Amino acid sequence: MVDAASGINLLAPPRDFGAPWIRSLEANGRTTSTVHVRLAGARALWAGLRWAGATEVDPFVDVRVAPDLTAAWDKRQPYPISETDNLLEIAAPHEVALILLGSHGGLRISETVGLRGRDVDLEGGQARVLGKGVNVRVVRLSRRCCEALRALGITKGNRFVGLTVHGARASMRRL
Repeated sequence: MVDAASGINLLAPPRDFGAPWIRSLEANGRTTSTVHVRLAGARALWAGLRWAGATEVDPFVDVRVAPDLTAAWDKRQPYPISETDNLLEIAAPHEVALILLGSHGGLRISETVGLRGRDVDLEGGQARVLGKGVNVRVVRLSRRCCEALRALGITKGNRFVGLTVHGARASMRRL
């Protein structure tokens, strides 16, 4: 933004300052998430200037970032099946459950370690997961994942993997 703002008065920028700057970031190959971060920073700068009483302008009030057209699947490819299978061969039973809940169910570590017996329907192959914030989502579980969870002998009140978030991360580093 320093380059884009050179030669202008930050306290009285041109009315059309915000949108062209964002379009230039997009045109120069910045990812959508990077453009969002830069826009948030610029908005924070002018919010601070307004808070301090230095200006009343908001050059980013109506500026929006172009939608990201890249599918999430294309951005974050899963591990190849062969790598997951190699990992499962050397894993302890609770680690197998941890790996399969992450790789087959798409659960985060925090979601996995918080999973309890009452949250999982092994016959139906699904789990109710408390995700980020207070969002609850239903996740489909593979047959192999259900078998690994059954092998742990879980009761309704127990946690499935019996780990904390830190313990789960330490377990994965060991592998």
